[in-house]
Amino acid sequence: MENQKYFNFLCSQWKAERLNRSKAMPHIKTYARVSPCYKKMAYFLLTSANFSYGGWGRTHPNNPGFHIRSYEAGVLFLPKFFDEEYFEIAESDENKNDMLFPVMYDFPLTPYEPGDEPFTRSNE
Repeated sequence: MENQKYFNFLCSQWKAERLNRSKAMPHIKTYARVSPCYKKMAYFLLTSANFSYGGWGRTHPNNPGFHIRSYEAGVLFLPKFFDEEYFEIAESDENKNDMLFPVMYDFPLTPYEPGDEPFTRSNE
């Protein structure tokens, strides 16, 4: 991610203590809009898509051409398709809901420490 340092602030450490899965980091990418109280979620995208140049069909940032070499898949979860206004991701005092959305990591997210950066092939 040498050419994509701007993206590092969006990444977080993998923590799944609630499910006892912190040592089993999956090779997935997730994107979600979570409320400030960490109890509700507006959408959830589970995908294998990367933000790398190769993942988007470009071989280099200065190369304007695209070369599709693989396809990625993803699933977008929207509450309206479940007749809901939002997904519950934690129990609240007002609503003891048995139907919590199964998020596989802990909230709040744990930011990287100063000097840390996401693992990339160039880190090997």
